[in-house]
Amino acid sequence: VSPADMRVALEQMGIADAVTGEDVSSTVTVNVSTGADVSDVRATIPSESVTGLSGTGMTLVTDIGSLDFAGGVFDTIGDIGGDAMVNISRVTGSGVPSVLDGMSGVSVFEVTLSVGGTSVHQLGGTVTMSLPYALGSGQSADGVKVYYVDDSGDMTLCQSSYDAEAGVVSVPTDHF
Repeated sequence: VSPADMRVALEQMGIADAVTGEDVSSTVTVNVSTGADVSDVRATIPSESVTGLSGTGMTLVTDIGSLDFAGGVFDTIGDIGGDAMVNISRVTGSGVPSVLDGMSGVSVFEVTLSVGGTSVHQLGGTVTMSLPYALGSGQSADGVKVYYVDDSGDMTLCQSSYDAEAGVVSVPTDHF
């Protein structure tokens, strides 16, 4: 999603204040429909929209998953300055971290944020990731676990919840 498309989307939703840099009092939802065969979505949030979203939130809904940004995240992004690039992708094949080799039923997602070309890891607020996951044969909802795999390959168990009816695991995080 380009900066121009993001501006148009915010304007069409009646969120002109986010485009002009004025504070927005409600959560903005941006829907990006790509189709099931797309494995990577990038959305650029123009710097002036980041300023307008400060203190509020935004939900980015894609066919890969959804990211619900709490307002504090936009304060952090605004302090850094520049356009924000959010990327959510399904990782397959050789992109899957080797620490996961031999695990069955694994879905791997990568979520990144950069601002002004600089990677941002500490978000200054919470982003709740809602990612699709279908239970495997004989697997229970209680068995769904989410791990954060850092650049060194170390795994950390994350707080998460699984909605079997929706087929979605939700993971709140304060870092990417």
